[in-house]
Amino acid sequence: MSSTSRLDFIMESKLFAGFSAEECILVEQNLKPFEKFYQKNEIVYDEDDRIKWIGQILWGKLVGEKFNLDGKAHLVNTFGKKDIIGLETIYSSKERSPISYTAAENTMVLMFPHEVPDEQGQIPSELRLKMQSNIIRILADENIKSLYKLEVLSKRALRCRVRTFLCIMAKKSGGNTFHIGMDREQFAHYLCVNRSALSYELGQMQKDGLIEFHKDLFTILDEKNFFRSSAQ
Repeated sequence: MSSTSRLDFIMESKLFAGFSAEECILVEQNLKPFEKFYQKNEIVYDEDDRIKWIGQILWGKLVGEKFNLDGKAHLVNTFGKKDIIGLETIYSSKERSPISYTAAENTMVLMFPHEVPDEQGQIPSELRLKMQSNIIRILADENIKSLYKLEVLSKRALRCRVRTFLCIMAKKSGGNTFHIGMDREQFAHYLCVNRSALSYELGQMQKDGLIEFHKDLFTILDEKNFFRSSAQ
């Protein structure tokens, strides 16, 4: 990737929101971020790894997973273009990754040194403070995502879990048609259910006229009953 292309991604990054073009040039020159390519199924960070780099996804997709004692993976979150990984770890007391990050498809990540937000001298103090403010906002958004997932998993019935999740996605997207950003296997892991059980339930919901779906694209059809029933 050329320096110009790298600078474009820095200017679009949530880490450097509010930075001027000149400030982003200074960041690129001083921090010297680099690109790293990961093939599908390649591990970026394993659970309990010490995080040395903050990663911004340039293209592709990563999944964050937590493995149970029996070796089964529980999907914590998915990460796409412009998403940031590693922030929650560098600000934790243990500084070790709580989950495993794996490439769900071929993925390119832009890496920044993990010391940047706190170490003086790499970038001017005023820029470091702006970056820290952005990090707080990013972590707050991630915390809200975690609260949403707790809300979903608090539902006992599978249909209620699906409805609650789709209601959240509809509200976030601002419409009744939206992409969920997960394939069927990942969606099942996110809901902590079997894939075949999820596929069956989605099929039944489509037959009942509640939803339509194709791959990860969903449309809520019966708004009144759908949103009312999701609270059960």
